[in-house]
Amino acid sequence: MREVSDAARKYGLKFGIYLSPWDRHEPRYEDTAAYDKYYAAQLDELAQNYGDLVEFWLDGAGSAGHVYNFPHIIEELRTYQPNTLVFADVGLFEYGDIRWVGNENGNIPFENWNVIDRHGYLRWRPAEVDTRCAKPIGSGIPTTTPR
Repeated sequence: MREVSDAARKYGLKFGIYLSPWDRHEPRYEDTAAYDKYYAAQLDELAQNYGDLVEFWLDGAGSAGHVYNFPHIIEELRTYQPNTLVFADVGLFEYGDIRWVGNENGNIPFENWNVIDRHGYLRWRPAEVDTRCAKPIGSGIPTTTPR
């Protein structure tokens, strides 16, 4: 992890992480308390030892019956990285600062508006998409081409 974070900064890139909570291959996963402690320790290591994190992907992933303590995960992250932008999908908007739109081809195939999550949290969340963008439908804006 040190090599990756150092390389990103060396080349002027900001560093972010994706730490999936659904590590069902970890033997502790079957024991909720033990696994939650393990996951928090991983998050603490990443949040404390590799400099500023620009982004953290909070993924609801699967669960196989495991109920994740998302408030605790965010509290743990914010303890060490208060300015990190948290990505979250629609089910976790309560915790997210940014959201992903588009598809796996890097296109936004439809008009994109900010959304209200299912819990009624009314705050603006910028959208994140991969490197290509499609012409917004009905926008009159010409399609842009990445350089």
